[in-house]
Amino acid sequence: MIYHSLFIAFLLLLLSFIQPSYQACNKVYQYECPKSRECIGKAWICDNEPDCSDGEDEEPFMNCKELKCNPQTQFKCQHGQCIPLNWLCDGFKDCPIYNDDEDETMCRNMRQRKRNTRFN
Repeated sequence: MIYHSLFIAFLLLLLSFIQPSYQACNKVYQYECPKSRECIGKAWICDNEPDCSDGEDEEPFMNCKELKCNPQTQFKCQHGQCIPLNWLCDGFKDCPIYNDDEDETMCRNMRQRKRNTRFN
């Protein structure tokens, strides 16, 4: 009987160290790769860099041109990638390689419009 109790206690201790193999992605900030179930940042979708192990976050798996961005929190690059608004005007080129300085160019245009509006 004592061996049975020790065996049960040992099993419970052993199970407490085993981590679950799957942890759900944070749907607000992350995208779950369909096949591999990896979690990647939503800003990494359609950025011309495969982040899912089999490239499911890029063309042809994703229809990057039709990707919807949240205009309250995101800027949509011409290629279709959504980047956080706070990445605009930060001095870094965040849009994909097709037009890598698009977000910074847009920033310069916005500043120019603000200056022109002040004098009109």
